[in-house]
Amino acid sequence: MLATETRRIFKDGSIIFIVMAAIFSGIIFTDRDAYLAPALEIFLLLYASFAGWSMFERERQENANEYMLSLPLSRSRLLLLKFLPRLLIVSLTLLAYLLLHQSWQLPSFLPPADFSLLFSGFFLLSIAFSLSLKNFISAFFLTCLLSIGQILLIKFLDPGRETGQAILQANLTVLFFPLFFLVLFRNYDIKPVSHFNKKFFPGLLLLAVLIVGAIFLSAPADWKNLALTARGLIMKISCRRSEITIGHARHRFQGCLTALRETADGGAMYGLILEPMGSKAACRNRSLVVINLKTGALKTLFHFAEGWSVAGGYGGEIGVIHNGTYSVLLQNSLLKKAMLLQVHDGKVREIPITGDFYDAKISYVFYLNGDSPQFVIFSEPRLYRLDSSGRVEELAASKSLNVWQDKVLVFDSSGMNLYRIGAGLTLLRKWQGKYKKILRRISGYESRGVIYHTNRDYFWLDMEQKESKLDLPSPPYTYQQNGDDFNVVFASGSAFTIMNIRSGKRSETIWELGFQPSGIRISPFGLLAFKEQKYKVYPFKN
Repeated sequence: MLATETRRIFKDGSIIFIVMAAIFSGIIFTDRDAYLAPALEIFLLLYASFAGWSMFERERQENANEYMLSLPLSRSRLLLLKFLPRLLIVSLTLLAYLLLHQSWQLPSFLPPADFSLLFSGFFLLSIAFSLSLKNFISAFFLTCLLSIGQILLIKFLDPGRETGQAILQANLTVLFFPLFFLVLFRNYDIKPVSHFNKKFFPGLLLLAVLIVGAIFLSAPADWKNLALTARGLIMKISCRRSEITIGHARHRFQGCLTALRETADGGAMYGLILEPMGSKAACRNRSLVVINLKTGALKTLFHFAEGWSVAGGYGGEIGVIHNGTYSVLLQNSLLKKAMLLQVHDGKVREIPITGDFYDAKISYVFYLNGDSPQFVIFSEPRLYRLDSSGRVEELAASKSLNVWQDKVLVFDSSGMNLYRIGAGLTLLRKWQGKYKKILRRISGYESRGVIYHTNRDYFWLDMEQKESKLDLPSPPYTYQQNGDDFNVVFASGSAFTIMNIRSGKRSETIWELGFQPSGIRISPFGLLAFKEQKYKVYPFKN
């Protein structure tokens, strides 16, 4: 029976083989390979589908179904004897194509690996229609609808998904159809095919609806915001769902996830889950979480009571980590109260600030070590100290500042002052005159370097080393120092100029996005620009 089936496959598919041979000859002897090579792929898919669909075509033509079913073979063995020769022939056909593709460097719609998956999916899926559909064109159309249609739906709902990943997902789900056919075929008898179809087509429709529903449910949300970690991971954020991609795996979380502080080794990220309050513009703090940036696991650490929220600040710089303990300041605007939240080894400790305290303008909190909590808070236009008793001590007036570890650079009306923060403010250096900090847009991680200007001159101050004059054509859009590398970014529409300064040497790179970004983010890893579902990343260290 195996030999008979093999001869039938070659004979039934001879026309398609002749057409494919003619196309390949045209590729070799003409200059139309750019058109003919993709056409060859289409005919290969046609053949894969035909090989699967024609499994019972000869019995159908000769009205030999009763004879076939009367053979002393179980339904599973009968199906296996018909399947194995077809599997062998389509595998050899695909292997021959891949060898020719590699040898002749043929142009194609898809890379070889992706095409192989699609080819295999067409073959296996068409087997499911080998009994039910007498017309091959109908079977091929339905195969295209369930396979390619599914790939297009995945790409439509998730434009950021790579085509190869969409093909893999689609081909894994279409396996349910031949498996469903196999289950039903085990009870197939001499009754008309219509009896088989009464079970097959409702099941087929149900499977298709379940698959489409799963695609819709697993599709990414309409991302409103993106963030870039210090190690280059991308966080995608919407009002109701967020996700982070680690390696090739996507990890999704319910709620709007805001980055608070990343650990120094890049192994974890403390974050804040927000939820809408009924109005599109209003959200409330729901919970404090920590995300393992190696596994994607999320752990909830603390649930916020009504009215409590994290004190303001720059995303990525909120709270601080000392000796493995994460500390963050919470406020309640209604009660005029504040508390310190400390997390160590997954355990949370609440330390209330006695007395009344609330400041809506907090943009940075510096956490001081010690048994009794103390904070140095920047709230334009002042810098002040807050202790656990609720006492506030004015330290300086400030228009802007830059913080790096235990140092703070304060800009005020008299000039610029560099302090070390401890029990008090220790003045390290003072600059008299009119100094203005260059706005560091989209800042998300502290920068050891800061750019300021006086008169028409620009300067770069490394808060650990020295300062030097910068020859800049215009004020930069943003900047970030990471180790000895200082990266200065200039923006002009959809093009960015990234200036890298290291050991006195300067280089520039033009980064063309190809689209007008609606949002830009920066981290020690690089620059992230996005618009709707499109995004690109420029790593600072190439």
